[in-house]
Amino acid sequence: MMLSHSQKGLRHCLKIALFVQLLMALGTTSLSAAWPAKLFAPYVDFTAWPPYDIVGAATNTGLRYATLAFIVADTSQNAATASPTNLPAWGGYTDYSAASGYRMSDITRFRSLGGDVVVSFGGASGTELAQYVTDTNRLLAAYQFVINTYSATRIDFDIEGAAVADQASIKRRSVAMARLQAAATAAGRTLDISLTLPVLPTGLDGDGLQVLQSAVTNGVRLVTVNVMAMDYGDNAAPNPSGHMGDYACLAATNLFLQLKSVYQAANQTKTDAQLWQMVGVTPMLGVNDVTTEVFDQAAAAQLVSYANSRNLGELSFWSLNRDEVGGAGITQTTGQFTGIFLSYGGGGNATPIVSVQDAGVVLPTNGLASVRFPVTLSTAATGVVSVAYFTSDGTATAPADYVATNGILTFPPGSVSSNVVVSIAGSTNVAASKFFTLTLTNAVGASLFANQAIGTITNNNSSGQGGGGSGGSGVGSGECALTSQWLVTYNGASFRAVLTLANPNSTNLTLRTLAFTAPYTSVSWIASDAGLADWVIPTQAGSQFTIADGWNPAAVIPAGGSLALTFQAAPGTLATTAPTHLVVNGITVGDCGNQAFYFTSVLRQSNNLALTWHTYSGTTNLLQVSSDLIHWTNLTSPLAINGSGESLTNWTDIGALTNSAQRFYRIFISN
Repeated sequence: MMLSHSQKGLRHCLKIALFVQLLMALGTTSLSAAWPAKLFAPYVDFTAWPPYDIVGAATNTGLRYATLAFIVADTSQNAATASPTNLPAWGGYTDYSAASGYRMSDITRFRSLGGDVVVSFGGASGTELAQYVTDTNRLLAAYQFVINTYSATRIDFDIEGAAVADQASIKRRSVAMARLQAAATAAGRTLDISLTLPVLPTGLDGDGLQVLQSAVTNGVRLVTVNVMAMDYGDNAAPNPSGHMGDYACLAATNLFLQLKSVYQAANQTKTDAQLWQMVGVTPMLGVNDVTTEVFDQAAAAQLVSYANSRNLGELSFWSLNRDEVGGAGITQTTGQFTGIFLSYGGGGNATPIVSVQDAGVVLPTNGLASVRFPVTLSTAATGVVSVAYFTSDGTATAPADYVATNGILTFPPGSVSSNVVVSIAGSTNVAASKFFTLTLTNAVGASLFANQAIGTITNNNSSGQGGGGSGGSGVGSGECALTSQWLVTYNGASFRAVLTLANPNSTNLTLRTLAFTAPYTSVSWIASDAGLADWVIPTQAGSQFTIADGWNPAAVIPAGGSLALTFQAAPGTLATTAPTHLVVNGITVGDCGNQAFYFTSVLRQSNNLALTWHTYSGTTNLLQVSSDLIHWTNLTSPLAINGSGESLTNWTDIGALTNSAQRFYRIFISN
């Protein structure tokens, strides 16, 4: 009996469905080790000629994890009629098909050393399978065949170029990824999935966000979202020389904020620690395709230090093929970048990163003391590590306040920590807070990062500077003691929420300025307890919002009381996202240490920047800048403030913003 076209189509669909079920039932017997919480898995161009020796790299450097790139569609096969097992191929080459078990012996030998490989689909060249195969069942079967063939427990989807904006293929891929994980779970197995997406220093663009949102809303359990910190372009990353590490860290920070928003919008609860674990970063070694962008060894050390400080889930780079003499267009040795990155994860013979931390001392009554600066290595070295150091005056000067010191600090093999000790002079007349700096230089056997620290000298008999009248604030008092609470009262296309500032001080505080960071598209007004009559509209620079002397009459936070500020902001999907880095009258809320920091932040809008802050007579102010809120650099010599009472100080940074898409500023105040 002849079958109709519809009957033939139905029989074909049933065959494919049964084939998919069979592939998923067969599953895979994993030969892999457990994946580390901090994964370093650099990309390998797996189709390059001559073939890259992943076993040799593992033997020579201690590398244990690698990302193999890329499996795409073999477009010589018919997407609608060819067996799904014949569709996936490395680089799209028929001779390198997954069905041939291409380079299986190399993968097996690599795994035998105690690690594993990530199989990556997509990339910049070729046609990703979801773009070529429009039938979701056939697409699912093709992906599953690769997973089974290579016993993969972790796969990656590198979506870039035209694929990142192709809505149909994005949907198919997301559905397939969720079904792959569901099948693995049903069979008692684990399948980790990561997305690798283009990025700017400001984070994912609209297309990248849609890829992420599609995966999340379709139920994909993403282990990481890995961003390609490379090829930004001059508009997004001006003057990149010496700042590629800054841009990579900034991209990761903004990705974290985007992840937080996406998962909140999907009503999926994740802690900040879990979200940082989802952040992955992949730079291109050496000279990028945008040739003014050069990711060098110093940038690598900076990124590794940042990743360790935030506990990121993954670091990688493009590519192991470039981590050879002459491979990245810069001066380098073979395996040098691998050695730097191994101090993040993967184990092996890693190049340590040396850094120094701030330290301080409160003078005892006899005035005898020392400041001990902790100096640490990111990982124990196999050989001797040494680093030179020297002190420099700040508001504290040698020899009146401390003993100028220089020398060489040595770490024996296996050691990871030491100290530089600076003696403090015997004066009991030290003011409430003075500081000097310690600088590390000329590291041997290690890479330098976070090489400058501040030493603070405080007199325990000093009560600090008092308030400046009703609503005024001296150093270390007033605004820093405020506490805040965030409560959403309305959620919709836009949202209304209340920010309550509680004042535990014994004097009233006048609210002159308010600044905060938040991922809102706009804040249309903020009103105080007095009602909507005194509403103000904040100025916006990217994710930074600022109100300067906007209330009339002034908003007062009563002693022992509180003041409620009502916000109207958009979009409504971010309604539960509280403002961060809350700054009242230029002082960071909750920061009441021996040092007082007047804090502001800006997003690059023009080359020149004018900063204004409140200062107090008899204080010294040091302006500092950071791109990550962790590592700070002095921008000025200490500024002595004369005169009487409270005043405004202006400072203009001409051309400074050309070096970074986003900078954070703080004022270090001392008496």
